[in-house]
Amino acid sequence: MPSSLFEGVSVKKRLVVWFLNCIVLLFLTACGAKDSMDFPSPFDQVKQEQLQAGSVEAIYLTMDLQDGFSEEYFSTYRGLQTAICDIPLVDLRQLAQGTVLLAAPNLQTVYLHVDTRKLALEDYDKQLAALEKAMSKYKELTFEVLLEHPQITWFTEGLAGEDYFENVAKLGKVVTAKSNGVLHYMGAREWLICNPGNYAEGSTDRVNGGLAKKLFLYNICDRSFQVDGESLQTELRTLRTLVEKYQGIELSGDPDEENYYIFLGDSIFAYDYGSTSLPEAFLSLSGSVGSNCSQGGSTMAQTGTKWLSLSEMESGVRCALDLKEPLDAYLEQLPEEFWEFRQGLTRLRADVEAGVLANRKLKVVIQYGFNDYFMGLPLGNVGVRKADTFLGAMEDSIPKLQSMGAEIILLVPGYCHLYEQGTLVNSEDGATLEEYRQAVEAYARANDLRCISLLDLLDVNGENQAYYLADQVHPGPQARFEMAMRLAGTL
Repeated sequence: MPSSLFEGVSVKKRLVVWFLNCIVLLFLTACGAKDSMDFPSPFDQVKQEQLQAGSVEAIYLTMDLQDGFSEEYFSTYRGLQTAICDIPLVDLRQLAQGTVLLAAPNLQTVYLHVDTRKLALEDYDKQLAALEKAMSKYKELTFEVLLEHPQITWFTEGLAGEDYFENVAKLGKVVTAKSNGVLHYMGAREWLICNPGNYAEGSTDRVNGGLAKKLFLYNICDRSFQVDGESLQTELRTLRTLVEKYQGIELSGDPDEENYYIFLGDSIFAYDYGSTSLPEAFLSLSGSVGSNCSQGGSTMAQTGTKWLSLSEMESGVRCALDLKEPLDAYLEQLPEEFWEFRQGLTRLRADVEAGVLANRKLKVVIQYGFNDYFMGLPLGNVGVRKADTFLGAMEDSIPKLQSMGAEIILLVPGYCHLYEQGTLVNSEDGATLEEYRQAVEAYARANDLRCISLLDLLDVNGENQAYYLADQVHPGPQARFEMAMRLAGTL
C-alpha cells in the first residue's frame, strides 16, 4: 500500500493535480469573498469611525437613499443616535462586514429597508442565509426589517411575477423566525398603494416626502404594521385580491382642465394633512387640481375664541384669490398654529399667480359641523345672516365666495361614535349632530346648492366604526381613501 496518495505518480501528473487544486482553491476563495466581504462599506469614513467609537446606537440601511427617512426621525421619535447609510444597500451579504457594522460597541438596533425586487435573484437564497447568520450571531441586536410597497400599477401592468410573492414570503420567514427579528409590511394597504398621489412623481415605489414621516411613525414607532409569518401570508393574499380588483382600472382620471377645487373645513378635511387626506386623495384620484384650505378645530359658526370659523377662513380664501390683496399681511396676523390653513392659502395664491385657475371653474367644497356640535354652538335659522350661528354663518359667508365666481358644494357631516353617536346635546344652545346635518341640507335646498352626505360616501356605523375611524370621529386612511374614490365618482 503506498505511503502517500502521490506515491508511484509521475512528477508531471503531480504538477497537474497541484495546479487543479490551486484553481479550485482560488475559485472557492473568490466565492467566499463575494458572499461576505466583496462589497463597499455603506458608511463614509466619519460614520465608520463613529461606529467603532461606540457613539452610534442604531444603523439604518436602505436600498433607496431618497426614501425620506432622516436621522432626526430616529433621534426624536426613538431616542436612538442613528447613522443612515451613505451608499444604498445593494446586497444583504453586506451584513457580513460585522467588524465595522454589527460588532460596533453600543449598537442596539439595525434597521433594514429592503426591496426584494432589487435583490439579485440568482443570489437570493445566499443573501437570506447571510441575513439569518447575522441575526443568529448578533442575538443582542434587534433587526427591524421594512419591506417596500410598490404602487398597485406595478402589479397590474404585469411587472410583478410570482417571484415577488415568493421572495417576500421567504424574507419574512427568515426575519420572523428569530426572536430578535421584527418585520414591517404595508404592501397590501389599499389607501397607500392605490393612491398615486402618495408617491413621488415618476416613481413606482418612493413615497412623497410628507408621507415618509407618517410611515416612519406607523412602522418604527407604533409598529402598527408589524407582521409575523402567518399574518404576512394573509397580507400577501390581500395584495393578490387588490391586484385582481384593480386590473384594467386607471387610478388617476384624465387630467381635469375645467375645474379648480378649494376645500374649506375642519379636521375631517385637515386630518393627516397631505396626500392621504380626503381632499388630496380626491385630487389625485380625480385628476383634478386644487388647494386644501382647511384647519383642524375650526367651526362653521364664530365662537369668540381663537379658533377659526368659516367667516375668517372665507376671508382668507378671498384674499388669496385676489392678487390685489397682500396675502403676506393676512398671514402675519394668522397664528402659526394654524399651519394647515396657512399652507393651503399659500398654495392657492401660488396657483393664482401661476395662472392655474385661468379658464377653470372655481368650486369650493365646504364641510363643517363636528366642532360646532361638540361645542354646542347654536343652529340659527335659514335666511338669518348671523355669523355666530351655524346656519347664519353660511348665510353670511357663502354669498361672499359666490361673488368671487365660486360654485359651492356642501358636504354633510358623517358618523360620530362619541356622545352616544351624536345624540347628546352639549349645551343649552346646542343640538344633536343629526340636527346639524339637517341644517346643512336645509340651507342647500333653500339656496339650490349641491349637497353630498359623508354618510352616503361611506356607510360608517357603530359596528364598523373601529375599522374606519381613527378615534371614533376622524376617518382613518382607508376611510378617507374610499370616500375620496366615491367623491371623485360623484363630482
